[in-house]
Order: sequence, then C-alpha cells, then structure tokens
Amino acid sequence: MQTLISHFPALLKMSAQASVLIVLVLAAQWVCGRRLQPRWRCALWLLVLLRLALPWTIPTPVSRFNVLELPGASQGAPTQSITIPVIEAPVSQPARSPHIAVPAAPAKRYWLAWLWAGGALFVAGCAAFGHYRVHRRVMRQRPLTHGPTLDLLEDCKALMHVGTPVTLIELQGIESPTLLGFLRPRLLLPAGLATSFSREELRHVFLHELAHIKRGDILAGWLMLALQIVHWFNPLVWVAFYRLRVDRELACDALALSYARPGENESYGLTIIKLLERFGRAVWAPGLAGILENKKQMKERITMIAKFHKTERGLALAVCLLAGLGVVTLTDAQSGRNGTSGDARSGASQPLQLTQNNKGTGTPGWSLQEKLNLAETGNQWAVYDLWDA
Repeated sequence: MQTLISHFPALLKMSAQASVLIVLVLAAQWVCGRRLQPRWRCALWLLVLLRLALPWTIPTPVSRFNVLELPGASQGAPTQSITIPVIEAPVSQPARSPHIAVPAAPAKRYWLAWLWAGGALFVAGCAAFGHYRVHRRVMRQRPLTHGPTLDLLEDCKALMHVGTPVTLIELQGIESPTLLGFLRPRLLLPAGLATSFSREELRHVFLHELAHIKRGDILAGWLMLALQIVHWFNPLVWVAFYRLRVDRELACDALALSYARPGENESYGLTIIKLLERFGRAVWAPGLAGILENKKQMKERITMIAKFHKTERGLALAVCLLAGLGVVTLTDAQSGRNGTSGDARSGASQPLQLTQNNKGTGTPGWSLQEKLNLAETGNQWAVYDLWDA
C-alpha cells in the first residue's frame, strides 16, 4: 500500500495530462470534420492510449503542459543534495515546537488508495464476468460447417489478405455478428443469419468483421480495458473510449468498402440497416467487436458509407495533427525553466545550506526565524534542521 500511495501522484498526473489530450483530440475532430478520413480519426485516439499507458515522458520546451502547469509537472526537476556533518553527541528527544508544521504521515492518505483499488477491482470484476459468460457459451457450441458459407469467408480472407484462421459459430442470444478473440478469433453469428441473408449480404458482414482482425481491434480493446481499469475515476477517459469505439466502426466500414466492388456502397449500407432491423445491438464484453456497436451513431455511419470513396485525401492533414498533438502532449513540462524549478519558486522544498557554523544560529545563513517561517509552510529541510538543533 505504501508503494501505491507513493505512485498515486504520478497516476493522477498521467490522467490529468490525458484529459487535456482528449479535449484536444475531440476539438481537432470537430474542426476537421469530414476532411479527416475515418482511419485517421481513429488513429488520433492512439495518442490518448499512449499518454494513459506510458509512465514516463520527455521534458521539452514545446510541451503544452509548460503553460498548463499540471500537478506534478516538475516532479522530474533535479534536487539539490546537502551534506550534514555528523556530531558525536548524546541523543535527546527535544520538545516539539507548536510553531513547526510536521508533514502529514502517508498513513492518513490510505483511504485514497483503498478507494482507487476498490473501484479498479469493481470494473475489472464486471469485465471478467462479462467475458466469462460469453466465452462459456461459445465453448459449448460446435463450429458452423456449412460449405458455401465457409467458402465465402475464405474468399473474403483472401481478398483482404487475412491469414488468421477464423471459426464460424452460430449462437443463440447473440443479436449481431460479433468477433471474439484475437489469437484464435471466432466469428459469432446470430442463429439463422447464414441462411436468411443472401450471399452478397454475408459478404458485407464478413468484410466488416475481417476489417476488425486486420486492424487489430480486439487486442486494442483489451488495452483499452486495462487502461479503463487503471483510470476508472476519470470521466473523460470513459468518453474517449466511447468515441474510440464509434470511430473504430467507421474505420472498419471504410476499410471494408475499400475492398468492395465499385458502386457497392448502397448495398453495404442496406446490409447494415437490415442487420439493425432484424437483430439488434451486439453484446458488450472484453475481446468482442461487433458490426452494430452503437445504434445512436448509425446515422453517422450510413452517411459515411453513402459518401465513401477510396482516396488518400487528408493524409497531410492527418500527419500534421498526429505529429503536432504528439509533440505538445506526449511530452512533459520542462523542469527548471528560467533556471529555477517549480518547487524552488514556491519554496516548498528548498534545502537549507547547513554547516556547523550556522546550524541553529542566526549568523551567517538562515536565521532561526526564517527557519520557523519555512517550517510552517511545510519545508521539510527546515523541520529537520530545527529538530536536530
């Protein structure tokens, strides 16, 4: 627990900096609009994943956090070291001065670490239960052996250059085609879909789900879950991952349409609408990626599908956004700007220059009153010096 408390400020700092990046990504997507292709909209969220996952940063003068002065931004500032001479003298326990502010013990902050741990365990437990419930049902089912459907799946894999073996399983209770797992992926189909949908409609479903495999969305989903468990207390993280899942579906639609035949946009969109009418929203669980992740964004998806055409337009804009946001937000505030660190400017941890000639006296160096004033503001060096004196 002591280790957890010591690292908790760094966790808060990472989450706070990620919040700034989330706001900037949302603003960039709103400003760019449709000029930014779906795959690049989704790629911007990778910066948020990196900011939440990386425990270290590189201080630079161009970092956005030089202006924002987030808590802990100057934790990496070099500290001055002092040497206190050892004096052979009997050790006695002095009376504590009522004017000295003794730093609070870490034990008083245990409740904060317990609160974080309890929330993280709750989120992890819910996710584990959801995955176990779906996985147990899938393991009891036999793979689909319908020859024409399997041949169509292999044709789609060859078209998209996907070499990962995929198992087809029909499952009761699944309301939408859903992909499970990334090592040995299983494509879960609602019961009756393989026989009630035409060959062309099944082809659209397979292209979309294979796009999830090609993009590595299942593995990214597990990373999102791990980061959501760690940063569960930050509401902006939940908003970011919600938007990431929406943009992920748009990117998969765009990738599937890039392998579709010319003029197939309309029939692909009609397949999505038919799935929405006949079935429903996919079951959410870690390691799942469905074709109907969010009904509320269906209008956005249909609009994108109708207007989609394969192009590299917006590539330069996307590269500039990724590079710019990465430089100013994946870096940290530069410590010691203008020759002083943030702690030195506030006087919170300024060390005392102690020698045998001035320790506990008023000449030369720090006077007793100065030490008392610094101790009252929480300066530990002053507290230790007064205690030793």
